[in-house]
Amino acid sequence: MVKSLDVDLNHLTTFVKVADAASFTLAANALGVPKSTVSRRVSALEAALGVRLIRRTTRKLSLTEEGSSYYQKTARALEAIDEAGRAVADMDGEPRGLVRITAPVDVGNDVLADLVPRFLKDHPGISVEVQLTGRRVDLVEESFDLALRAGTLSDSSLIARKIGTSCMRVFGTRGYLERAGTPKKLADLKAHSMILFRTRQGQADVTFAGPKGSETVNLQALIGTNDFAFARRVVLAGAGIGVLPAVLCVKEIESGALEQVLPKYSVPGGAFHIVYPSGRYVPQRVALFRDFLLKELAAIFPKE
Repeated sequence: MVKSLDVDLNHLTTFVKVADAASFTLAANALGVPKSTVSRRVSALEAALGVRLIRRTTRKLSLTEEGSSYYQKTARALEAIDEAGRAVADMDGEPRGLVRITAPVDVGNDVLADLVPRFLKDHPGISVEVQLTGRRVDLVEESFDLALRAGTLSDSSLIARKIGTSCMRVFGTRGYLERAGTPKKLADLKAHSMILFRTRQGQADVTFAGPKGSETVNLQALIGTNDFAFARRVVLAGAGIGVLPAVLCVKEIESGALEQVLPKYSVPGGAFHIVYPSGRYVPQRVALFRDFLLKELAAIFPKE
């Protein structure tokens, strides 16, 4: 008979860490204890339960049938305990603690870099960790609270709040436009020095949405690149006209550093969302930062 009252919570937590990591060594690193301590705790838990939970070999670690069943139940219980503790901590009024968010590099550099300090000024007890990457981060596996994502969302384990769309528009500097002329129609772009994203053999077919519906123009690039931040810097240097994400040019438009060309035309993009894991308690600090971003980003991103 299982004597559940004899189970040490430290042993249980250690077992869940080992199962999550599929490694005694990684679990020891995560817990900050020696590997021998991890092994001893798991052995003690198995002795208390009277069953083998983990198969150990020199090459790999796996859960037994009993271990897998026990893990499924205890992992949920530990998460509930953790969430209960965070909920109680939030009740004392002053939000505090760390918020972890991941975002695309360009949006992080050009948008979050301005917004995060503004948020923290009003919430001195909160700190924010921002990871900028082009890869799709597993929020649960890598312990992130929030993510900014563009395009189609296929992960049903995430809650998504739409911010707007990530469309692109045509921009140039006043100096370049005075020197080379301002395009009046899409076909005029063919005669200009173009800064284009993801070109092939120095050219790209760009599909615009405008008064006549969808129109595709084949454009020759003076400079092609796979980085929007680089493209924007080149356009700001007066090298030519660029097709750039509108959200990355807000400050430059406001300051007059860039002017929008062919304002009735845009390159439609995908929806942009802020996402977070479903089925878990959202700490007050995370909810505050999430709602702040939703409000601020909605004012920047086009709705359609």
